[in-house]
Order: sequence, then structure tokens, then C-alpha cells
Amino acid sequence: MKKIMRDNWMLWVCAISIGIVLLPMLYTIFYSLPSADDFSMAYGCSKNTLLADSIRHANSRFMNWSGLWPYMFIETLLNPMLHFSLESCGIGVEMVLLFLLFMTSLFMLIIVAARRILGIENKGTIAFYILVFLFVFLNTNIYKEIFYWFVGSSYMMALTLGLFTSALSIEFFFRPKMNIGGGYFTFIKWSAGL
Repeated sequence: MKKIMRDNWMLWVCAISIGIVLLPMLYTIFYSLPSADDFSMAYGCSKNTLLADSIRHANSRFMNWSGLWPYMFIETLLNPMLHFSLESCGIGVEMVLLFLLFMTSLFMLIIVAARRILGIENKGTIAFYILVFLFVFLNTNIYKEIFYWFVGSSYMMALTLGLFTSALSIEFFFRPKMNIGGGYFTFIKWSAGL
């Protein structure tokens, strides 16, 4: 155990530091409340008819507003306003979980990009990159209200799914087996069945 700790000291120091950087955000996000328009898909929905209401809202948004049927369906179905009262502990827990899911997708993207694009394999170095990014991202002079609103809004779900998709795309395109002749051209050959 001592050998593992000694050999990975940078990883452990960075992991503890990442926790210290994230802790104030987690603590304060728990007490923020979403505003009326954050989860507007709850309007006109009931817990009793949630599945039918989710389909109706997704159809309406798809035909009249913006498309994105699967996202609108999920946003309505998983809407915290329909599952918890506004000032309940459940809303705080949901916002913290959304934030952690967002951070997980961000970490995944940084790790995959560092490994596949930059060729960095050292876990301590990757953890250091994550720490520096988080320190800058969470401690710059931004309006904290906007960040908390963003965490409490449905946009966070879309961004999180986008980051996961980006990470999976990088993982797929820059996989060593696929990289013969360049990732892009190999993908074209592979998709054409050549």
C-alpha cells in the first residue's frame, strides 16, 4: 500500500485538491433554487399522467418550437419540479447530482482528450490538468448566480450529454486500432464497409 501511495503521490494530491475545489460549489449549489423558467416543461404536467404528458410536450416542442424530441421527452419525464416540492431537500439533491454528472462528463472529456489526442498516459499528469482546469473554471470572476441558474436548469442536462458524446467520439476516432491511415479516413473506410 505504501508503494502505491508513494508511486502515485501526484495523483493523490491532485485528487484531494480537486475535492477541495469542488466542495464549496457542491455546498452552495445544494441551497440554490431553480427559477420559474428553469424547468418550464413541468407546466401543465401531472405526476399521475407524467408519461403521456412527456410525450405530449415533446410532440408539441418538436412540431412548434425546436425539434429535439428525445431531449424534450427526457426533460419533461425527469423534471424535478414534478417530483419534488420547490423548497425541498430533493431539489437540492437533484441539483448537486446534475452538477456532479456535469463534472463527470467534463472529467471524462479531459481524460479521453489527454490520452487519445495528446498521448498523455500518466494519471497524475491528467489529474493535474483537471485540477488546473477546475480551478480556473470555478474561480474566475463570473456571475455565480448565472452558474447556479445553469446548474438548476435543463440546459445542464443537454451540455452534460454533449460532453459525454464528445468524449465518446474522441475515444472512437482516436482509438489506436482505428488510427491506421488517420482516424477520419479510417472511419470513412470502416463505415463504407471497405
